[in-house]
Amino acid sequence: MVKVPAGKYANGKTRFVTKTTQTKTKAIRTRGELLRERDAIGLVAGPQTTLRVWALEVTSSQSGKVSERTLSDYRRTLTKHVFPVLGSRPVRDIKSREIQDVLNNLRQTHSAATVNNVRTALSKVFTEAVRHNVAATNPVRNTEKFRRSETDKTQVCRPWSEEEVAQVRRALVNHELEAPILLMIVTGLRLGELLGLKWADVQFEFHTISIERTISHPSLLWPDGTARRELIVRPPKTAQSRRVLQLQSPTMDILRQHKERQVFQRAMAGAEWVENDWVFTTKFGAEYDERNFRRSYEKLLHHHGIRPIRLHDIRHTFATILVNRDSGQLSAVSKALGHSNLQITLGTYANTARVEKQATAAISAIVFPDIEPTPPSNPLDTTLMPQILTSEGHFYRVKSK
Repeated sequence: MVKVPAGKYANGKTRFVTKTTQTKTKAIRTRGELLRERDAIGLVAGPQTTLRVWALEVTSSQSGKVSERTLSDYRRTLTKHVFPVLGSRPVRDIKSREIQDVLNNLRQTHSAATVNNVRTALSKVFTEAVRHNVAATNPVRNTEKFRRSETDKTQVCRPWSEEEVAQVRRALVNHELEAPILLMIVTGLRLGELLGLKWADVQFEFHTISIERTISHPSLLWPDGTARRELIVRPPKTAQSRRVLQLQSPTMDILRQHKERQVFQRAMAGAEWVENDWVFTTKFGAEYDERNFRRSYEKLLHHHGIRPIRLHDIRHTFATILVNRDSGQLSAVSKALGHSNLQITLGTYANTARVEKQATAAISAIVFPDIEPTPPSNPLDTTLMPQILTSEGHFYRVKSK
């Protein structure tokens, strides 16, 4: 019997291909053939592992390389969209055309982002399959990545205007969410960063807060098919996300008032209070669950008739208002948001923050210093005097002397 090593299982154990021969001479020849086939990445050891079995094995044995939340997302995505079609197929037999068909069918009813997430999860599974010699190639690499179309639905909402922010501030007076929501508006914090704040991160003397961690309570789907919510405390998203933000006195005063209210809550809770130093907590001192926070937030907006936007869109509001006022703030905004580079900020807010309008307005003021811009009588009617309609939608007239 000839036995040739051909890769490893996801748990690190070596896979072998075996073949029985009648004579020693045939064994030597067979071994050479198997080794050449293996080196050409055409030999796959072991039984024909199905996609479902292999995917669940891969997403349960990453040894900390990938977060459990990401692995859970992979499992959930594949279970919902891929396993019903390809789950029972042997990994090594699946071709690019089959995967492309699955993705194309999904694109009929799902957004490009959703389909690309499916593609990413599949690529991860096949990359590990190639690495462990369960498959010869990664067929996902030959499939198409989809682009978002204008008809795709999106959860992103238009950021609040300055007038709407003023409305929100009035609604928050003496409300339990006053401190956290206003802090999000003036800093652009992510929700996980906000709820991950501890009092040790707040320096009242220097008017600063330090972003040191993020918390979440995701519903994780485990390999056995069960799902449960768990508290996950992690470092910030990137190295740049770990940052210190300088706040102004009005915000610090609101945080002081919040701390005083928390002292009262602690006294009321007595022995039931859980001491863990979180800035924003339940009435018993436990960390705030994002779902409960969102419910209270949505209830507040509905009660005061405020246009609802997602909590993450408050982050967009912070950036958009600042950049709209002064595009020179872009670099400072990027650092405050904790973006790893300026291109991310510009790419994210190119549509909501009118950077290009400020640029064209600035150059117009230089080229036409003696002309004052005035808005058109009908901004939608671009047929009126098109020869003097600028890219920012303004008509011009000569200043009177």
